[in-house]
Amino acid sequence: MEPTAPGSSGGAATRAPGARAPWRWTQRQPWRNILTSIAVVCMALAFFESVAGILPDGTLFWLITPVRAVLIVGLVAMALVVPHPSAWRTWLDIPLLVLVLTSLVASFGRTDSMAAWRWLLTEVALYYLVVMVRRQHRDGHRAALIFVLVGIATPALIALQQAAAQTPTGFCRSPGQGMADGCEQPGALVRVIGTMTNPNLLAAFLLLFLPLAWLAVDEWLNSAARLAGYVLLALGYLALLQTWSRAGLAAGVLGIVALFTLARPIGRRLRIGGALLAVGLVAAVGMAVVSGAGVRTRLWTAALSLAVHHPLGVGLGRSGTLLTQAIPDSLQFQHAHNTWLNWLVEAGWLGFLAVMAITVLVCWRVWRSTAEGSRIAAALGAGLLGFGLMSLTDHPANALRIALALAFAIGLVMTSPVADQRILARPSVPVAGRPGQPEPVAGPEPVAAPVPAVPSFPEPDRGAVGAGDTTVGGWDPYTPVGSQGWGEPAPAVEPARAEPARVETPAPVPTYASAWRGAPVPRSESVEPPPPTPDRVPWARPDGDPNPWARRGADADDTTEDDVPRIGRGSRWRG
Repeated sequence: MEPTAPGSSGGAATRAPGARAPWRWTQRQPWRNILTSIAVVCMALAFFESVAGILPDGTLFWLITPVRAVLIVGLVAMALVVPHPSAWRTWLDIPLLVLVLTSLVASFGRTDSMAAWRWLLTEVALYYLVVMVRRQHRDGHRAALIFVLVGIATPALIALQQAAAQTPTGFCRSPGQGMADGCEQPGALVRVIGTMTNPNLLAAFLLLFLPLAWLAVDEWLNSAARLAGYVLLALGYLALLQTWSRAGLAAGVLGIVALFTLARPIGRRLRIGGALLAVGLVAAVGMAVVSGAGVRTRLWTAALSLAVHHPLGVGLGRSGTLLTQAIPDSLQFQHAHNTWLNWLVEAGWLGFLAVMAITVLVCWRVWRSTAEGSRIAAALGAGLLGFGLMSLTDHPANALRIALALAFAIGLVMTSPVADQRILARPSVPVAGRPGQPEPVAGPEPVAAPVPAVPSFPEPDRGAVGAGDTTVGGWDPYTPVGSQGWGEPAPAVEPARAEPARVETPAPVPTYASAWRGAPVPRSESVEPPPPTPDRVPWARPDGDPNPWARRGADADDTTEDDVPRIGRGSRWRG
């Protein structure tokens, strides 16, 4: 509240002369654009850090690493633009808060676990940065699509170079049934890693963003550029194949089916795609159980035992060490090889419930936005489905860079409009019983000029043949009915023929479309149009509001490209 002036007797608070409201300068358009652009740049740096690790790994000062410094700058910029806490709310606020608190309780007092907890805060910070940039920047979705297209091309091309040169990566797949790991056997297949440190991490990254890269190509590229984009997508899927990740390949096929289904979830496509997805999910779970009948079954059993004995969690990053100790004579584990089970072990039961709530809310938001026509939600849903299937037998988000990529994708999902007016999967048509569907607004229709009224006369009853003279001096069709009967002779002098009444009709109101295209406006021949004025054209509306596309002189056309309807495959605008 502003302080009252000295000597005033209370009442409404008054502002001192020259005083300004807080945050006033950040609301001015130039400063607002600058701050929002800074946030976009910070989001780009954080995303490309997840793609290729472009930022140094060390700390700048205290606990601030370069990626954390970038996120802090971006969040501060968005806080200056939108200082109100209510504008930062999302559906995931409560689950994220519970997850952060339970992870802190489980990790407190352990150096390695507290480091992992700070990285969890980094991922949450990227999520909120993506949310605010998407909400405040009108072209935030375009920027995200460009980032994803570049982010897919970079590791995919490097991975294909590794496959072509047979560069040793330390990971191989033995040919034959089962495709076991090992580089000792002759003919072993080199597993590419691209810009990642593990072929499974590369497969998870490609699974997450390849559908969104397809949307970027299909939505914003035209003609030859679109063909080049499709070639790039094909190379991305080829790089996914060269990882030789069994879970990744199965999830990639199901991701394509999910994209086919979610891109237009109606009618026959929804039924066929849903059936294929159901069969694929059952097959994937069956393969996971069969392939994990040995080591993974023992690993998951040990993880459940740890969760029972440590209901509050063992601390972030400690599940691999404890599972290795719990299973004697086994391999060394880094995690529980299941994302949700790993959170159960490390963050306890409350943390597990928070992760399940996040999963359910993200899936529900994807389905609802997709049903309303959001293509971004459809592409992200397909990518998250493939990523989730791979997470059933692995935990790729255990790596920091993949966790940042996942936070970026979830931020895009949670800001995907329920009815996305920028990118629609199909033309906007009213659907009965569907909430939130915009109703089309019919424009003014042209009013046809009425035809002048012509008096009509009843057909006379001529009677029998020969009854009365109908030639000279016979009956007159213009004689009023009742003055002389039909068939009686008329007077010798024929009355003058009555002229039709002149009907004055107003000028029709032209539509914007007809005036913009220069179409002629129909007018009645009996009405003379008013003379043109310097600032108006003859077809200005009677209410005094001229056509905006027909102004002259001082009222010159100030419309922009966005004001003109665009119809084309590349823009996806309809009607």
